[in-house]
Amino acid sequence: MNRTDVRNFIERFRREAQKDGVLIVPREKNRHALAFLQLLPFQATEVIMRLGENQCIGGPMKDDDGSVGEIYEFEAKVGQSTVYIKLKLDKTGAKCISFHVSEPKP
Repeated sequence: MNRTDVRNFIERFRREAQKDGVLIVPREKNRHALAFLQLLPFQATEVIMRLGENQCIGGPMKDDDGSVGEIYEFEAKVGQSTVYIKLKLDKTGAKCISFHVSEPKP
């Protein structure tokens, strides 16, 4: 993982998000996490927009569904919880694929 690539991804993601917003994919796990963390979608977007390169834990990677785009993984503190955030940037815009409390790694 190259820090320059991460920084460039974050900058491009923010530009796209400022233009068209961030789509938080309405997965059940994401909805439950927002409720648990007592966050509204706009507050989750604020967390996403504050992410920095030092919070990146993985990427770039391909999407499991085979679609085109760049994906990076991040972790951020929200209250007392560490949140796992997976962001995707593709031709349709800025997306948050995952936003949930981090799970212990096996």
